[in-house]
Amino acid sequence: DMRSSGVQRLKKEGWLIKQGHVVKSWKKRWFILQGPQLLYFKRQQASNDVTTMCGLIRMEGCEILEEDSHHGFEIREPNPGGVRIYKVRAETTLEKEQWMEALRAAVHAKVAPGLDAPTEAIPIVPMKVIQQKIREGDRSFTGYREDATVIPA
Repeated sequence: DMRSSGVQRLKKEGWLIKQGHVVKSWKKRWFILQGPQLLYFKRQQASNDVTTMCGLIRMEGCEILEEDSHHGFEIREPNPGGVRIYKVRAETTLEKEQWMEALRAAVHAKVAPGLDAPTEAIPIVPMKVIQQKIREGDRSFTGYREDATVIPA
């Protein structure tokens, strides 16, 4: 069945090392690519628990660029303030190549809810969860924007 294979191709999860935006140290994060969105967490877990998510990257319009060192690559996410750059490293060259391929596929995927992917693959984050995290001073939550609270058309 074409539809299920399309969904399969747009689902990947695993550990990657990500550089912090505020403090430039490298931290291990559990990444889950679900359809057109890349979610990341401090711990390995089920993808539907949005309350423990550190951030979310919408892949549409992103650029995936290779880095020379440490099996690294960059995700460049366009946003209203310009471009946000996520610096990421994999454990091996093979892992890096697999992630880059999957992410590039997600950038070009036209995922229509109910057609190519189940709508539950796209997390809806309640605004109050985001506001609560920000109130608690959770800097790691800056990956969210208000438009992440709706299913993209």
